[in-house]
Amino acid sequence: MGASAFLDAGEPEYFLASADWMPHNLDRRVEIAFPILDPKLQAQLREILDIQLADTAKARVLLPDGSSRRVQSEGALLLRSQERLYEFTSRGGVLR
Repeated sequence: MGASAFLDAGEPEYFLASADWMPHNLDRRVEIAFPILDPKLQAQLREILDIQLADTAKARVLLPDGSSRRVQSEGALLLRSQERLYEFTSRGGVLR
């Protein structure tokens, strides 16, 4: 399951999708994406995305040619998003 957030005229829209939107997935099967409309679920999804985007341990940046490079986090507090997500879900979706 993949999650995405987009801005539409400055307003966030949130979607879940059944898989990565990569050519080998889109060319050989049907993939579904659907909007998340409930404000509580949107807030929870935003928090999850924020955790993932704040990763300073294993984060990668996708480059225009499709390759990726590791994010340089010199001097930044080490944050492993997988550990934070585990904490998040262990507390019923509440970060402390």
